[in-house]
Amino acid sequence: MRAVFRYINYYKDEHKATLKEATTLLELALWKANVDEKEKEKDSFGERKTKRAKVDAGSEKNEVKSHLVQYSDECLAFSNVD
Repeated sequence: MRAVFRYINYYKDEHKATLKEATTLLELALWKANVDEKEKEKDSFGERKTKRAKVDAGSEKNEVKSHLVQYSDECLAFSNVD
């Protein structure tokens, strides 16, 4: 019975960490979209464009997806344990 509680606590902690990481990524994406929108507004009024560094968002998305897939696979493995 203790082993079951340890597994539950372990996966609860893993879920919290994954959820926090996904939330942070979502916050950053929303922040960037807001910044981009404000820059478009500035550009439409004829103000000088600012240079931006390119960010590879695809790799970050793939990393989050792989974490979520790994987490779901672990949950499935846990549910199949007798």
